[in-house]
Amino acid sequence: MLVLRTGAYRKIALGSLSLYFVVTVGLLYSVTSLWGNPQMAAGYWHLNSPRSADAVGHLANRQLSSMGPQVSMLTLNEFSDQYPAHAYLRLPALVLSCANKPARPHGDAVESLKNSLSRISFAPEVGPMLDDLLNAVHDKECNGVPPGAVKDMILSVFRNPRYSSNTRYSSWHHQLLAKLARNSGDTDEAVRQLTLARSIRPSDDLNLMIVSLLIGDRQFDEARQFLQEVNNDLSFNPIRRVSGKIKLKELRQYVDLVENQH
Repeated sequence: MLVLRTGAYRKIALGSLSLYFVVTVGLLYSVTSLWGNPQMAAGYWHLNSPRSADAVGHLANRQLSSMGPQVSMLTLNEFSDQYPAHAYLRLPALVLSCANKPARPHGDAVESLKNSLSRISFAPEVGPMLDDLLNAVHDKECNGVPPGAVKDMILSVFRNPRYSSNTRYSSWHHQLLAKLARNSGDTDEAVRQLTLARSIRPSDDLNLMIVSLLIGDRQFDEARQFLQEVNNDLSFNPIRRVSGKIKLKELRQYVDLVENQH
């Protein structure tokens, strides 16, 4: 058995302390360097988690601000090619392409999305991604991406059981179809789709959307009838019931105000 004297212990302790100090300083330098350079941090995350859609999405977002849309689109599309389960990342790539080069032919990207979205893994960001695409197509011309093509993508996602079985996304699905209908001027269909969304996940926001559509089409009596139906379905929880009645009262006042201005 090796027996160390007090002096030997002291030398080992001092040596260990020095090594600990060097390692700690090195780690702190690495961490502060990453924090001080978001682009480096995003690249480091992606390098260490190459299969992570969150990591590549974060990297693409950083590249967009520091290196431009072309690099960001390339990153998203290459990752989608390598990992087809995350092909939904082609949606923000398409939005970027529409925003920066609307006249470029986008038909191939549309067909690729329509064919792959029914098989992608679940990601809660898909609803907002489709909403961004709807806005891009509605706000400006995007060659090869008519509203009907976006509708095909929305329906393709909903054929995916990972999405159709999720109540939150099911509500999103009907809200997206409602936006399509509203953009085309079909108020009745928009209200029908929002009503379906509300039947899945009721919310004050959906109530406001429905009322706004109805009064925008001067259907004031229909708006009041809808609010009465909502009032009949209020929660039995006393706190939620009182809160619900207050919000419905505000919406009825909103309907009266708009009608009186016409």
